[in-house]
Amino acid sequence: MFSEHTPFSEHGDVLNAAPSDEPGKKALVEELKSRARGAFAAKNYPVAEKLYSKGIETLPDAMLYANRSAARAGLGRHAAALDDAEEALKLLPTYPKGYWRKGVACLGLGASHAADALAAFQAGEKLEPGNAAWKGQIAKASALIGAGGGGASDSAQGGGGGAAAAAAPARQAPAADADVEAAAKKEDSSHLRGYKKTADGRTTTYFNRDLSEHERALIGDIAPKKLEGAGQGGSPVAPAVAEGVSSWNVAGTWEERDASAWCSERITALLSGLVADAPPGPVRIAKVQEVTGDASITFSRGKRRSLFEFSVKADWEAQWPCGLAKGTIHFPDMSYDCMGEYEAVVTVDSSTAPAARPLVDSFVKAEDRGLRAAMNAKFAQFVEEFNSKQ
Repeated sequence: MFSEHTPFSEHGDVLNAAPSDEPGKKALVEELKSRARGAFAAKNYPVAEKLYSKGIETLPDAMLYANRSAARAGLGRHAAALDDAEEALKLLPTYPKGYWRKGVACLGLGASHAADALAAFQAGEKLEPGNAAWKGQIAKASALIGAGGGGASDSAQGGGGGAAAAAAPARQAPAADADVEAAAKKEDSSHLRGYKKTADGRTTTYFNRDLSEHERALIGDIAPKKLEGAGQGGSPVAPAVAEGVSSWNVAGTWEERDASAWCSERITALLSGLVADAPPGPVRIAKVQEVTGDASITFSRGKRRSLFEFSVKADWEAQWPCGLAKGTIHFPDMSYDCMGEYEAVVTVDSSTAPAARPLVDSFVKAEDRGLRAAMNAKFAQFVEEFNSKQ
């Protein structure tokens, strides 16, 4: 179906697959997702779109539509990206990434869709009130709406300029009336200027009011007084704040703390030297290549949220009786909204023994055992520690 010269030839095995049973379809979709994520990370958007399309054809779900929307947006096909985002939201109306993809697609379509983009981002923010990324997208959409509205306003003003200019002479007072008005102002200028003389000769504003002795006695001494400390020994008592919130944030307003460095170091420490048990022999992490991304702790209305989004890549190796196997494992989207289900892209080094490759499929690529299961357990430990971090 695909010639050896097409960019899809290396994926012909999955693109031409047609499993008939449910387990086979699920396994195919997982493989399609894995390859598509790798293609997307490499910015190979045509291949990513093709792989996600095959997944939708096999077992459609909201995540596949949202991811294909991102691939189509990367290709500049914003109308098609919008269609996919809307399909994702039909399948899962509470899917935050569906609103994100819809908003991005609308921004790509320009000012005519800016209002739709703003509505999508606002809907997504309601689902994730602690995610600061929504505020940036809302600002972009609002700016685009303002830019479009400004042009229309200028045009409207320009269109009415002639009538306004024509009507201007009718609003001018006759010269004789102007002279009378000026004379009246000069005659009664002391009142119109808003000043008056007090009993002691001071010049003050017209609305100034002097207090009588009786009124002063009723008001009493209102001079500022020094407050004495209410605590033991005169020390001030610190106001109560919610747990984890900064001492200055008594009202419990929006607060965000950057935790990127701590999270990156903790993930690296948890994965370094990790050994996963497997029947043919252990699989270990030889080196953590990268842990890049952002993390923050937010507080809003007394509620805390721990947000993170990282790309994690590591080298793995296994010395099995059938030979040495090694390669890399990449988690392009290890984020807080994946709900513990992190997609991985596994590559196998060309030096791996042919007899070891089936074992790689079983104990490195498989999600429920071997290396990936051990790494997922470490990711779960990280999430628990991050959620309890002060």
